[in-house]
Amino acid sequence: MDRRILVAIALGGAVLSIGVGLWRSGVLRSKTPSQAVVQAKAADARRQALVLYESLPFVSRSNAESIDDLKGMLAEALAPSIDEHQTPALDPRHTDALRQLQEDLAGLMFAQWWSRDFEGYHQTMVANGYRLRSGPDLVQWCAVDLVYPLWTEKEWDPELPPIDITRALWEADTPIKAEAAQLDAFCVDPAGARIAIKRLCPGDVQIYPPPGGPLGDDAWIGGRVTAFSRFYEPVSGRRMSDSLAAKKCVSLATVGIVMRFRGGRPFPVLFWYWFDDEAGRWYLDKVGVGNDTGDFGGILF
Repeated sequence: MDRRILVAIALGGAVLSIGVGLWRSGVLRSKTPSQAVVQAKAADARRQALVLYESLPFVSRSNAESIDDLKGMLAEALAPSIDEHQTPALDPRHTDALRQLQEDLAGLMFAQWWSRDFEGYHQTMVANGYRLRSGPDLVQWCAVDLVYPLWTEKEWDPELPPIDITRALWEADTPIKAEAAQLDAFCVDPAGARIAIKRLCPGDVQIYPPPGGPLGDDAWIGGRVTAFSRFYEPVSGRRMSDSLAAKKCVSLATVGIVMRFRGGRPFPVLFWYWFDDEAGRWYLDKVGVGNDTGDFGGILF
C-alpha cells in the first residue's frame, strides 16, 4: 500500500499533464505485459470496492442549496474522525485549525461542482490564501502549452496571462473533463467522509495518510490513484518541501469523500493538505481520486 501511494501521489504530477509529460519525454510505449497485470489488479480492486461504495448513504447535490448547507454537512460528517485525532501526539494548533480547513474545502467544492463559476472559484481561492501559478510554472507543472489547444481548440499563445489561461480551461466545454466535472451526489456519512492526520518529518517517506475507517485503504486508494493539475499555490510561495528542507516536521491531512458522478459511478475523492506553521493554517496541496478507472476525466484546482 505504501508503495502504491508513494508512486501515485508523493510528488506526483497531474492527470491533465501526465500524458503529455510522458509524450514529451519520449517514454510512451505500447502496453507491456506488466502494465496489463497492474491494470487487471486495479480493475479487480475497484470491483471489490464498489460493494463498499454502494453500501454508503448518498445525498443528492441539490440537497446542499448553499455553501453554508455544505459546510454544515461536511462538519457533521467529519466530526467523528476529527475527534479521533484530538490526541497529545498532535499539535493542538493543527487540530484547532481543522475548522478552517473544512470551511475552505466547502468553498472549493461548492465553486467546483455547484456554481461552476470560474470567477467565483478564483475569488474563493484568493480569499483562502492562494494565488495563480506564474505562466512558466503553468507550462512546467500543468503542461498548459499542450493542454490549452486540446481543450479550447485555439492556438497556444505563450504571452497569455495566467488568469486568461485558467479561465479558458475552466470554461472549456470538452469531453476530456468527462465525469469529473459533473457531481451528482456525495456521502455525508462518517464511513464515507473522513479525515486523517499524520506527522511528516525530514527523512520520512512523503506519504499522505489514507482516510481509514470501515472502508479500509483498498477502497480509498485501490490499485490506481491520480492527481489533478494544481493551478493555484499558497500566496506566501512556501511549500511543504521548504519546511522539510529546513529540518522541520510538517503535519499532513487527507480528507476523503466518496462521491457519485454523472452516469452513477462512485469514486473516492481525496483532498491532501499540509499545515503551514508560519501562516497558522492548512493549505491544499493536491486533489485526486482513488480507485481510478483511467476514464474518469480531468479538472483543475
